[in-house]
Amino acid sequence: MPSILHIEDSLVYARLIRAYLEEESQETQLTHITCLAELPAVLKDNHFQAILLDLGLPDSQGMHTFHAVHAYFPDLPVIVISGNEDDPLSIEAVQSGAQEYLVKQHLNAHILMRTIQHAIERNRLTVALLELQKHQQYLATHDTLTELPNRQLLYDRLSQIFERSKRNQEQFAVLLLDLDNFKSVNDSYGHAYGDAILKEAANRITKSVRDMDTVARLGGDEFTIILTQLSHSKDTEQIAKNILMVLQQPFQIDSHSLSIHASIGIAVYPDDGDNIDLLLHHADLAMYQAKKVKHSYSFFKAKKNTHAYKQLSLITSLKHAIERDEFRLYFQPQIDVLTNKPVAVEALLRWQHPQFGFLPPNEFLSLAEETGLIVPIGEWVIFHAASQLRLWQENGIDNIRIAINLSGRQFEQPNVIHRIASLVAASQIKASDIDIELTESTLMRNPQETARVLAQLREMGMTISIDDFGTAYSSLNYLKRFPVNTLKIDKSFTAGITVDQNDAQIVNAILALAKSLSLNVVAEGIETEEQKMLLQQQGCHIMQGHLFMRPMQPEACEAFLKDPE
Repeated sequence: MPSILHIEDSLVYARLIRAYLEEESQETQLTHITCLAELPAVLKDNHFQAILLDLGLPDSQGMHTFHAVHAYFPDLPVIVISGNEDDPLSIEAVQSGAQEYLVKQHLNAHILMRTIQHAIERNRLTVALLELQKHQQYLATHDTLTELPNRQLLYDRLSQIFERSKRNQEQFAVLLLDLDNFKSVNDSYGHAYGDAILKEAANRITKSVRDMDTVARLGGDEFTIILTQLSHSKDTEQIAKNILMVLQQPFQIDSHSLSIHASIGIAVYPDDGDNIDLLLHHADLAMYQAKKVKHSYSFFKAKKNTHAYKQLSLITSLKHAIERDEFRLYFQPQIDVLTNKPVAVEALLRWQHPQFGFLPPNEFLSLAEETGLIVPIGEWVIFHAASQLRLWQENGIDNIRIAINLSGRQFEQPNVIHRIASLVAASQIKASDIDIELTESTLMRNPQETARVLAQLREMGMTISIDDFGTAYSSLNYLKRFPVNTLKIDKSFTAGITVDQNDAQIVNAILALAKSLSLNVVAEGIETEEQKMLLQQQGCHIMQGHLFMRPMQPEACEAFLKDPE
């Protein structure tokens, strides 16, 4: 039975609310207080599921009332009950986290109970999804076997350490450690024995470094250690010796005793590299030098680095890729599985590099983002994707929309609305034919500015999709604030829905949340009939992935759109 806290100074309205709730359900428990001063008295019986709140109380007014109540009950849904329509304070409360606001004059028993039930259910879904996201976030940033940071978290910490060391002119060292001939352990004793050794090795390495240092597992038998606040190279050398010493001690697993050897490569900032990737690469080169000696460590010795030259070449080439007409757009349809008809296509960027060949976006977009070149590249994508849609329309293809990804750097440009409007006008298509895709992390960088820009895009007629939904840890309250239309479920979740219960639960929660907020859903990365059928049974019918069609060149995509059968 629902238990409700009602905060209202008017006894007339308090009795009316009680009567409404009793009319709908005799089992509803209602606790009424008249002011904030009475809150401490009900805290000990905090079994409430929702709060009905009048913002005007004898001891508190306006948003101060909402913030005070929200501070007492941060996890409960709050429904503001106002005496005025279009009350600015009530609207502001909803934008700050209240679930809904109702107008007293328009209340009846059915509306009140329905609003309470919906608020409780939305809050339950939000809490459940947040818990799943927290768990998924941990899994995404930690190695499941050793519980050490994985590559993603390592890069995040390296970025912070790099900026701090650069600012304070401090040294830090990157150590790359590899267990020698570890494959033979798995081959001889089995993977369970090998996993036990990896866990024990991770424990020994962690105990050999200081609390301020980081130990991460990149996969297999490879570990990375970051040593910070170094005053002398001998500090790094001593820690490397300690690690090798503890790893040399026999590993006792069940009835087996085994000695393990390791090799460590060391690169030191700033002498061995002025960026993270270069430091890691130099540590890798040093490790292979150490392997020639066995169970030893080696500092990087400067030599020509092919990786560094390739990165530099890519950055230089990016500056001229547009004028040299080296970019290509591929298109992947989004399919309505109820009709088996395409409803939209997503524009995907590729680079035909004159030296390195055909490059997928993961090999150059991060460089473009870091250097700011993503802004002109992103504008190139908008214009050419929109122009391609216009060409298809001229060739008789109607009712197809184009989905275009907008990078974080591009979205944060002060003139982004003007530039998008100009590019769309130049392409001669309607803004309503465009769906703008943005990642969660981009949206959450500056929520207030995000809400303003998204509102302007919607006013132009465009729709907004949150790409890779669920992969970032964001406040779900902003889903109500941001004028978005669609959630795109990331392929990292859909890939495992038929075999991984966690992925299936996350997808279910996203679908339920989207339904409660009247949002559309697109499932990405669909590769099997089993994934398709399961998603369709759960109410998702717009899908995208290799099961339907791989990304295609414009001509092939046009042929598919004309005859999808």
